[in-house]
Amino acid sequence: MKKMRKIFAVLLTLAMVLAMSMTAFAANPKQVNIQLNNLNNAKEVKYMQIIRPNTEQPTGWEFINGAGEAYKTAFSESNEQKIIWKLIFAKEKETNATLTAEQFKINHPAAPTGLTAASSEEIAAALNNVKGITSGWTPVTDKNNIPVSNAGLYAIVAEEDGYTYTVM
Repeated sequence: MKKMRKIFAVLLTLAMVLAMSMTAFAANPKQVNIQLNNLNNAKEVKYMQIIRPNTEQPTGWEFINGAGEAYKTAFSESNEQKIIWKLIFAKEKETNATLTAEQFKINHPAAPTGLTAASSEEIAAALNNVKGITSGWTPVTDKNNIPVSNAGLYAIVAEEDGYTYTVM
């Protein structure tokens, strides 16, 4: 009987240690790489985070580094959250082309009624506006990967003599 108590005590201690280690490992954000292709000839590559998580917002996201103004101009919309809803809708339509605004609203009750998905023209215009932001850019040293540890949306600009890249 005494051996059983000792074994249970050891098992309980082991379970508590393992449970604590999971929380400790979760404390460090995971770093991921944004993979870049065909930019080896670019003389300069830089990136900037333009949308980050914010659980206090209806979408769960927010614009940062001045990108909100760039998107508001391109989308002719004053509500940043509505723009983010349009971006989310567009992304979901990529995997489900028949998705309607009504179906989207059912899946996302906080979304505005009668929403339309962001068009590729609106997104391209917004990214071109983001390119004009003068601060917040980080130069890239490895033209194949950008290591990031924050969830969100990033804009990438590349420049090469005699060639114009589209803002990514």
